[in-house]
Amino acid sequence: MSDWIIYTEMEMITPDDYLLMMYIFYSKKNRPLAK
Repeated sequence: MSDWIIYTEMEMITPDDYLLMMYIFYSKKNRPLAK
């Protein structure tokens, strides 16, 4: 979660990018094998 916060601080993201990142975050959280 920490590097995710760092990423948001480094770049200006649009609402669409935010939703996409949240989707990927929860996908990885729910699917350990995704990594």
